[in-house]
Amino acid sequence: MRSYQEMIDTILQVANEDNRIEGVLLNGSRANPNSQSDRFQDYDVVYITDHVNEIVQDDDWINQFGEVLIKQLPDYNPYVKDYSVFGYLVHFKDLNRIDLRLMKPDLLSTQINDAYSIVLLDKNNRYSHLNFNQESELYSTKLCSEFEFQQITNEIYWVSTYVIKGIAREDLIYAEFMLSNPVKKAFIELIKQWILTDNNREELNFGKVNQAILNDLKDKEAFIQLYCNQNLEAIEDNVRYIIEQTHRLAGQIAKKQGFKYRDEEYKAVKYYLEQIL
Repeated sequence: MRSYQEMIDTILQVANEDNRIEGVLLNGSRANPNSQSDRFQDYDVVYITDHVNEIVQDDDWINQFGEVLIKQLPDYNPYVKDYSVFGYLVHFKDLNRIDLRLMKPDLLSTQINDAYSIVLLDKNNRYSHLNFNQESELYSTKLCSEFEFQQITNEIYWVSTYVIKGIAREDLIYAEFMLSNPVKKAFIELIKQWILTDNNREELNFGKVNQAILNDLKDKEAFIQLYCNQNLEAIEDNVRYIIEQTHRLAGQIAKKQGFKYRDEEYKAVKYYLEQIL
């Protein structure tokens, strides 16, 4: 496996030797100074160029980065002849991976959707002064309003009835989908609001998929069980856990923030649960 420096050298060498490439950005975790480095990190790269279509026509162009094991071309369409952005997702035989996008310069402000970016190369001194970092916009959660708080708790309690219905019907796929998507999504939002409230913070970065919430949870194992819905019994255990934890966390948030907590919704879903299951 090539080292980080060897990969960066290759990326820059290809760009420097191709007059069509104006600049190079490194995005994602490898541009994040706080990211934990490991061999599974890919290289998220943007080549800034006005010659996207010309480069795309050369099927062998990507091979100069290394011996390809498998690749995907997510933007390719046989009916499209004019590309402004074109991506190559490539695993090489040395097990390095690169996600490389060719991008026209005028799209940088709208198409760069990574939390972290570093300008590696700027041949014409056009991009080094730009700030591409979007950590706050993409990963940070801000303290919510009372109305938003009530929306979150209502979503959890209301959609929990869908999960309960699915369990009663013995429809595992439906029940698991409703639990793992809308209910768990809203529950995670509530947990983040509880963490903000408990730490007296207005805003925090919880990471790309909210993995940082584990740092503040005392019962991590119970939370991780929400990702283990292998049968109807597990789904029922998890929806009961979410309902009870929502009641506990929402009460604490409401007390500290001075919000109105609609505990009648908790009582209602508990009634529905006991009647159905």
